[in-house]
Amino acid sequence: MERRHWLQWGCSPLGSLSKRKVSWPQKKAAPTQLLPLALTLAAIVDVKQTGFGLVAALAGAALIGIGAERGVQHAAAVRFTVSAVVPAVFLYAVWRYHVAHAGVDELKPLPFAEWNWAHLSETAASALNVVAAKPFYFGCIAAAMLTFPLLRRRQGWTPTTRLLAFNAALFVLYNVFIGMTYIAAFPPEMSVEAHSYFRYNTHLSLVLVLSLALAARDFGAAAWLLRHDRFRLASAAVLVLVVLAPLAFAKRPPLRSRHAAAIGLGSRQKVSVHLQDGDRLALLLPGDNDSVATMISGILADTPPRRHMLDILHRNTADQATLDEAARLGYGFALVSCTPEGWEDLPPSEAILLRRNPDGWRLVAAWPYPADAAERRWQHILSWGPLCRRA
Repeated sequence: MERRHWLQWGCSPLGSLSKRKVSWPQKKAAPTQLLPLALTLAAIVDVKQTGFGLVAALAGAALIGIGAERGVQHAAAVRFTVSAVVPAVFLYAVWRYHVAHAGVDELKPLPFAEWNWAHLSETAASALNVVAAKPFYFGCIAAAMLTFPLLRRRQGWTPTTRLLAFNAALFVLYNVFIGMTYIAAFPPEMSVEAHSYFRYNTHLSLVLVLSLALAARDFGAAAWLLRHDRFRLASAAVLVLVVLAPLAFAKRPPLRSRHAAAIGLGSRQKVSVHLQDGDRLALLLPGDNDSVATMISGILADTPPRRHMLDILHRNTADQATLDEAARLGYGFALVSCTPEGWEDLPPSEAILLRRNPDGWRLVAAWPYPADAAERRWQHILSWGPLCRRA
């Protein structure tokens, strides 16, 4: 019987669920899953700005798996991996060209002299604190890594052990990428707190869950469940629950959306309608660490009605002196994300839009934050101060 290997299932352990050992086919077989894999990687790049790092980690993990196994036609497997990545690279190149010519605001690498090497130990400590605070998830990662040598010694190279090796390499490579973003892209405050470290790691959760499921199967868990009717019923009930559980959260926006909605949706609905392409807008965001400024700039540039080539001035204070500076620099609009108490006749603790007239700044629009905003559980994805919330 002809036996198949990497190219038949996408040059990664994700393409086959069989337990039998496999090797390279004697006859050259066309890689049947190249197109869906390439489209998937392209979609990952398109989802968010850091998607290219995930694609690079996926490709790197596949290459590590290829190199680790003997008896593989390495050149053909490498060609498959490169071919699968080409559409994603092309799409990313198109995006970079668009960013360079359309004035789109995004997270940019810091100048080399400002890289956060001095905060590396603090960043590592914060990441370890996140790991300690999420023992179940990171415990599963550790379990998958420890399972690999056990199954490898017991079964050799199978689709399960390949997937476990792929998962381990992917975790290491993607965490290297995350670490580099903390050093080279994030401002010091976000770098020191290992900004969104757990959330970034959950990008790998589907590979992790599949790895653990196949490992449990190969250790005999599936056969054990099938021998006991009550466990078969329980596993069926759990499966149904997992499928239906997302429906309970269908109308619940993510935490980052909920606590950003007041300023984010307000910016789109009440600011964009007063602006034209190329207008000059001062963002007065008291206490911001650049996270809220990045969010608002992205909404204005990329959410209908889009406003392109805006000249945006960002200041992390909101007072008369800052308004005077914006006026002196020629900015015609000012968005204040949280007005301080007693600032002339402006509504306190609200987001407001001001327009500069010959006789001074005049209020154009204002909108309050939700009354129950302070009672909601917020994450530190965005700075709280500019959104009128303290600790």
